[in-house]
Amino acid sequence: MNPASGPLLLEPELAELVRSLRSESDALKECFTKYSFQAIAMSVAILGIVVRFVWANPATALISIAAGFIILMTRRIGTYKYAAANRLTAYELHLYRTRNTPPHLRGRRWKPYMRYIGWEEAMRAWRLVHATLFEEVYVSRRFWPNFHRKPYRGRRRPFWFRQQSMLGGRPSVVWHPESYLRTLMLLLKILAWAVVACLFLMTHQVYDMGLGIWWIRGSWAVTIAMTVVTVLRLLMDDKRRHILEDELLSISSCSVVWQAVVIAHYSALDRARSVELATEDMKKLPVYAPSLQNPQSKLPDGSGFKGYTYWLADEAQSLARSAEDIDGWIAG
Repeated sequence: MNPASGPLLLEPELAELVRSLRSESDALKECFTKYSFQAIAMSVAILGIVVRFVWANPATALISIAAGFIILMTRRIGTYKYAAANRLTAYELHLYRTRNTPPHLRGRRWKPYMRYIGWEEAMRAWRLVHATLFEEVYVSRRFWPNFHRKPYRGRRRPFWFRQQSMLGGRPSVVWHPESYLRTLMLLLKILAWAVVACLFLMTHQVYDMGLGIWWIRGSWAVTIAMTVVTVLRLLMDDKRRHILEDELLSISSCSVVWQAVVIAHYSALDRARSVELATEDMKKLPVYAPSLQNPQSKLPDGSGFKGYTYWLADEAQSLARSAEDIDGWIAG
C-alpha cells in the first residue's frame, strides 16, 4: 500500500484520520532514533576522553556519569515514544477490525456508529480506561520494574494480551515483534555498562595509586550508587519494552483495548445524559450509583456531560474486573 494514496478500505473521514495518525507515529519513532544516535555519539566521545585520561587522573571518570544519565534517559524516552506510537497504530488496526464485523459477532454493546468517535474524545477516555486496566494487570511503581499482579502471573497461562501465550504452546509457531526498538535499546544498554566499567576502573586506579582512604571510600560509593541506578533502570526499561512488544502495550493488544475504550466512552455518555446531575449532586454519586442503570439515550451529542468522568471511571472499573475476558466485556 502506498501511504501517500491514503489507507484503503476505510471511509474518507476515517482515512484522513489514519493518515494523520500514521504521520504522527512515524514522527515519534524518528524522534527516538535521532535522540538515540545523538546520545550514542555523545556518550562515545565522553567515554573516549575518560579512557584517555583516567590512568593519570582517576577523577576524570566522574564525567562518565553524565553520559550514563543521558543513556538511561534516552532509553526511557524510547519506551514513552513507542508506547504512543503503538497506541496510534493500534487505532488504525481497531478501525479495520471493526469495519465489517457481522452483527452476530458484534455483541450487545458494540454499535457501528461508535467507529466515528472524535479523536480527542477517544483519547480522553483512553487516558482513564487503559490506565485503569494497566494497573489491574501490572504493579506500577516509580522506581521499580512493572510486574504482573498475582492473577496474571505464569508464562504458560494464555491471556489475550500476551501474544506468545496465545500460540497454543506449539514450538513450530513463533511470534516475532518488531525488533528495531530492541536493537537500539541493546546498543544503549552496552554503553550504560561501559559507563559502569569506567567507574570501576576509576576505583581500581584510586586504590592502585594509594590516594587515601577517603578517595577509596568515595570512589566505591559513587561506583556502587551508579551501578544500582543503572541496574534498576535497565530492568525497568527492558520490562517495559517487553510489554510494548508482546503484552498490554503492544499494537495487537491496544487495538482490542481501543474497542473497549470507545464502548466505555459511549456508555458513560449515555449514563451522564440520562441522570440530570447538578454540580452539588456529584458528591452524592457514590451513594446511589449502584442502583442506576445504563439506558440507551437518543439525546444528541453535547447534551448533559455532568457526571461523565464518574461514569467513565465506573466503566473502567468494570472493564478492569473483566481483564481476563475483555471480549466477553465487549460483547456484554
